Formats: sequence, C-alpha cells, structure tokens
Amino acid sequence: MNVNTGKTAHKRGQRKNTLDLPQRLLDRLTPAVLETSQSTQQGAVKAPQETLTLSKLFNRYYAARQAAGAAERTLEDYRKHMNWFRRFWHRSTAVWITLYLTVMSFVYGFHQC
Repeated sequence: MNVNTGKTAHKRGQRKNTLDLPQRLLDRLTPAVLETSQSTQQGAVKAPQETLTLSKLFNRYYAARQAAGAAERTLEDYRKHMNWFRRFWHRSTAVWITLYLTVMSFVYGFHQC
C-alpha cells in the first residue's frame, strides 16, 4: 500500500478492482463474464454488436455464479428452473401464435389455404 495515496499498487495489466468485490472473486471470473465500462472502450475499435439470446445470458450468469463458488445444489436448481422456463416459453408461444392467427382470421377474414 502506498503511504501517500492509500492505494495498493497494481501489476501492469492487472484489472483494478473498483467495486466492493473481493479480489479473490474477480480472479476466478472468466473474461467472457467480465464487461468493461463504456469509458474504457472509447479508444478501442468497436466490434460488431453481439446478439444476446436467453441461452447466452443464462450461460454468462451461470458461469459467474459458478466462479463465485455457488453450491452445486444451487447450480442444479438454476439449470432445472431454466429448463422449466424454456419449456413453458415454447408451449405458451405456440399457443399465443395460434390464438393470434385465429383472431386475425375472424377480424380480417383471413382464411388458411
């Protein structure tokens, strides 16, 4: 720790911990989970925007929780609940599309061939 500034010295290229997170947690996170702030990206070349799907977001969250040391039972519950949600979403989406097409056929006189 520097006596004058009260800050700890960082090795070159080491990520500075500006959050109130333990450094041991940050050391265990994968680069895919970590995101940089907009201010640090201003000088960088902008890459094409990645489309974030529900699966990608879940995998990112799951990896972060796993790196944080979540219990195996907790991780298992995350997987189980996500699978339940996916099944519900697919079923309900099909029902809503069918309902929408049925209503539109009556409203606009659309008839299936």
